[in-house]
Amino acid sequence: MFDEFRKRLANMLFSAPPRRQQRMYAMARPSRLTSGWGTSTTSEDSELSSSLRTARNRSRELVRDAGYAKRAKVIIQNNVIGTGIGMQAKVETSRGQLNDRINDDLETQWEEWSKADHCHTGQSLHFNAMERQLAGQVFEAGEIFVRLHRVRFGNSNVPLALEVIEPERIADEFQPSPVAAHARVRLGVEVDQFGAPLAYWVRSLHPGELRLTAEQTDRVERVQAS
Repeated sequence: MFDEFRKRLANMLFSAPPRRQQRMYAMARPSRLTSGWGTSTTSEDSELSSSLRTARNRSRELVRDAGYAKRAKVIIQNNVIGTGIGMQAKVETSRGQLNDRINDDLETQWEEWSKADHCHTGQSLHFNAMERQLAGQVFEAGEIFVRLHRVRFGNSNVPLALEVIEPERIADEFQPSPVAAHARVRLGVEVDQFGAPLAYWVRSLHPGELRLTAEQTDRVERVQAS
């Protein structure tokens, strides 16, 4: 009886088809060397929701306190912006020649608007200084926002002023109901079904701003992307 059982067991073992080893990429193969390597499937927004503030604050601290980071920011500003955007008007006459009168007037108006009390809502940044700040903020914080105000500041002839909005003022933790149809709000940005921005939910005050009086309360405003 034992011999019969041994023969049947041998037949089962030798008749079973051999297992084929599954092929896979080396970086995906589990081993003791990859046991601590993260494998979770998350979206960019999911990771930013828990890391954005800390990463941005640490980056700002590096620029403030570390000489290498501070110098790297200046190098980016110097190479990207330099002396800033200039204006050289080239309006031509009906004969194909440069119209010096109109071109001179356009360049004069540009120089006048570029002054701090005309182009900046805070009236403290010349247009070139604003350009350098914007480039520096992209390096330091990853992004920056500029809001267009169709108003005149000072005695400017151009009804346009620019407001610089730090990324901390975007209400990324605020989850309002979207105004547009088929839209959703992700980290303070209202987007359509394709991810295109429709509006930004912006705080009136920086979250780290000093509140000197009880009336200085924060509020969130919906600013259309257009």
